[in-house]
Amino acid sequence: MQKLIVEVNEKMIDLSKLGFCIKERPSIPTPERVIETIDIPGRDGDLHVEKGYKDIDITVELNFMDDHLKDRIRVVKEILLDCDKIIFSDDQEFCYMVNFTKIGDIENEVDFYGSFEVTFNCKPFSYKLSTFKFVSAIDSFRVDGYKSAPLFKITNSQGDCYFILDNDNSKKIGVNIRASVVYVDCENMTCRSDDGINLLEYMVGDFIELDKGIHRITAYGGMSKVEVMTREGWR
Repeated sequence: MQKLIVEVNEKMIDLSKLGFCIKERPSIPTPERVIETIDIPGRDGDLHVEKGYKDIDITVELNFMDDHLKDRIRVVKEILLDCDKIIFSDDQEFCYMVNFTKIGDIENEVDFYGSFEVTFNCKPFSYKLSTFKFVSAIDSFRVDGYKSAPLFKITNSQGDCYFILDNDNSKKIGVNIRASVVYVDCENMTCRSDDGINLLEYMVGDFIELDKGIHRITAYGGMSKVEVMTREGWR
């Protein structure tokens, strides 16, 4: 039986254990590439500029059967509206990152059975779940997916410390402040301390994306450890 698993605040919830099952495996849209076409006089052919990918909608029909139908629906609606990721049981190594959720009308002709559609608006790619864990970034690390918007964790910043990625000075990231832990989030473009204090004004360098391949980090100044969560997206 196909199952839908959702993540809410880093907690995985199998909806089948709450009595909600997928009627049939939904089709997953292929992300649509956004291309800007520019006609340049004197140039053979147009200039095509890739500008990223559009979000995708994944629609799932859920069936449910329960003697306490109304109460169970209230519970699952809260879960669906708050979820951050969705995972299908036949592909549990990958997830889809949810932007927002829309819940359709609930159809139930009898008091203990019903169905409804849920549409998850998601980021364009599927993401490998194992890449949502921190790994050491000193020396080298590998990205296997199409694209990565990494989360860096800098431990024991002594101020005026930074690292350079792939020996490219344009890929320099650091902080000019003493802190036990600093997170630099290239997906959400934030820089914060371990207790949530905004450190963006102390950040050095720009947020980056990582392409597929091996990446190398060289650290400078006072930092005892650099870790990375690659959060790899696959098309």
